[in-house]
Amino acid sequence: MKLKEMTLQDYLDLIARRRKVIIIPLLVAWLAVIPATLLMPRAYRARAVVELGTETARMLQSVGQVEVPRYESEASVRERIFSRSYVLQAADKVNLRGLLAKKKGKNVRDDELMEFFKKAVSVRVNGDLMEIYVEMSDPTQAANLANSIAEVYIKNTSSARQTAASQSYEFLQQQVEYYRKKLQETERKLQKLKEENPVLTSKDKTPPEAKLEKLKNDLLDTEVQLESARRELDRLISSQGEGDGVVEQLSAMKKKLAELRTKYSDEWPEIKRLKEEISKLEDEVKSSSTSLSIDPTERSKKILELQDRISTLALKKERLRTEISRWEGMLKKLPQIEMELERLTREKEIYEKSYSLLYDRLNNAMLAKAAELEKLSASAKLLDPAVPPIKPIKPRRVRMVIMATILGLGIGFGSALLLEYSDRSFRDEEEMSELLGLPILASLPRLPELE
Repeated sequence: MKLKEMTLQDYLDLIARRRKVIIIPLLVAWLAVIPATLLMPRAYRARAVVELGTETARMLQSVGQVEVPRYESEASVRERIFSRSYVLQAADKVNLRGLLAKKKGKNVRDDELMEFFKKAVSVRVNGDLMEIYVEMSDPTQAANLANSIAEVYIKNTSSARQTAASQSYEFLQQQVEYYRKKLQETERKLQKLKEENPVLTSKDKTPPEAKLEKLKNDLLDTEVQLESARRELDRLISSQGEGDGVVEQLSAMKKKLAELRTKYSDEWPEIKRLKEEISKLEDEVKSSSTSLSIDPTERSKKILELQDRISTLALKKERLRTEISRWEGMLKKLPQIEMELERLTREKEIYEKSYSLLYDRLNNAMLAKAAELEKLSASAKLLDPAVPPIKPIKPRRVRMVIMATILGLGIGFGSALLLEYSDRSFRDEEEMSELLGLPILASLPRLPELE
């Protein structure tokens, strides 16, 4: 038969011609599946619902700074329910070991019991609800085992939750003590930093740079006064001529004046004073009649005064140098000191807030009573106990028959198409004329009575 596009009528004719080829696979599929469904053992699924409860978590979160998950995760629930202790407790409540031993005809070991438990039991957690499913051949045993698992879970979690609620107060005590120590330690560091760096606590609003500049100016003024006092002392005790001493003193003062003018303007007080002294000495040099003679008694007294003044100025000079060195060191480290001060201040604020918050929560936790904790410990409860199911979930006979029907029809129709396309005989005049390329001169009709 030559391949061509088939119409709906062609398909209907094909089904009519090849009906036996289509029906036989369908009957084979039915004969294979229907008896199998009848011989397969029945399985019943029982369902128990447990309310996990969130009151304990809310209590712990409101009483203290304790991060507690709102719901228990499915992985955590599954891990506990399928643990050896949970399995053995639940199995003992319904004599599951004896039932399996009776069915198998031999004693059942713990590992075999665990393996059966993992195959028969499934757990789902949806928010605050936990669903326990048990599949067994006996509906009553399935319901009893589901309720037994729920009761074991509630019993074991109750004591754990009560312990967690009771330990919240002890946890808060530890946290309060921790933040108290941290706060004290930060305050000590902050106080030490301020003591070692007075620039941080100075009441004077003058910038540190201006203070350092003032200290340098005071040092320069002290050095000038000290030099002037030493020259005056040298002049008094000098055995050389007075004229030469005056000339040397005038030269030194002019040199000092030139140095000061490089740093300060002529309005600086020390420069004005030096200019006046230079002017007086110049007048003394010009006047040949100037007499620099001094009375011996008065001379000795002035020498003692100058020596005392020189000692005082020398001490002041050393003190100013030390102070300048200290301030220069502080200014070099000032950025790091300010960063450390900011860090310690921020830590102190954080610890103060945390300590205050935890201390308030600790006072609230002290109001919790044992009766309330006992109530919270029993927050998990059996919301919907399992009942023996009426209809089995396995085998699903209708589904299996439908699938067998679809499979049989598919195989039968595919076989019919294969046979149809492999058949090389002619079905009508048009097919013959189209294939041979010749016109039809005459045709004999099919006579049913001759067949």
